[in-house]
Parts: sequence; structure tokens; C-alpha cells
Amino acid sequence: MREGDRIKKGEILVKIDPTEVEAAIQRARAALEAAKTSLSDAEQDVSRSAELAKRNVVTREFSRKAKVARDVSESRLAEAQAAFDAALSGRAYTSVRSPFDGTVIGRHKENGDLAGSGVPILTIESKKRLLFETFIAESRVAQLQVGAQVKVTIDALAGREVVGLVLRFASHQVIR
Repeated sequence: MREGDRIKKGEILVKIDPTEVEAAIQRARAALEAAKTSLSDAEQDVSRSAELAKRNVVTREFSRKAKVARDVSESRLAEAQAAFDAALSGRAYTSVRSPFDGTVIGRHKENGDLAGSGVPILTIESKKRLLFETFIAESRVAQLQVGAQVKVTIDALAGREVVGLVLRFASHQVIR
């Protein structure tokens, strides 16, 4: 994506290297398969110990331990399944899609740059909404309320007047 590119809602804007995510998925898949095998083996041990207990070949303690091992294997399988599901969900974070139709107005990162949480990669502009930030005199603040309609004249639009809503106030203090 470059500045000036038009984009559609849902279009992939950025792809992030999926190597680590895919490796985590493979590790989780292997752990899940191992847990399934372990549970299958433990279930067979419980079955065999029940048959042997009927013939008084093994003690009740032996059968109890086989059941405990099966229960532990069930818990480990549930844990492995949860880890696998979490690893799979990481795929959703390997691409960034546009939330609306618009235009790329700023590119803050290049291919290969490190992306971080909360750090912009692209700035996109919607044709349907414009966010306008301005400073107003302290004496005028009391005349405005959040949610109030305001008229703004924009010189870059040949002095055209647009109507907007006050979304929020942010105080900026100047310390001298």
C-alpha cells in the first residue's frame, strides 16, 4: 500500500510474517497428537486393568492408578486442545484488513520494519467521515458540549462550511 491508494472494506492492507505463528501452530498440533496418543494408551490400561481385576490378577490400587493416569491424560488433552486453538487464533493477527472504504493518506512503516502494538502502520481516510481536531479559546469552551452540532469552514475546500459533532474535549496545559 502506498499513499493515495484507494482501498475497499475488508481488503488486506498489511501482511505480517507468519513464521512464528505457524511454528507455534505446529508445536501445538504435535502436543495435541501426543496428548491424544497418551489418552488412548491410558484408556487401554484402564480397560486391561478392569479385566485383570475381575480375575483378581491385579490389586484395586493398580486399577485406581490406571484410572488416575487416564484422568490426567484427559486433562492434558484438554490443555493441549486449548493451546492448539489459541495458536490457531494467532493467524488472525498476521494480516490487517481495512475497516472501511477509503484512501491511504500515510504510510508509517516499510516492508521489513518491526511493527508494535499501538504503533501506526498506515493511516487511512474514510470518505464518509472526517475527524477534525482544533484548538478553541478557553472563553468559548463553555458554549460547547459533547454531542453538539458545530459548523466549520474549511479553507482547503474553498471556504465550504461543513456540519459536525463535538466528540470530546481534551485539555492541553501549557507550563511556563
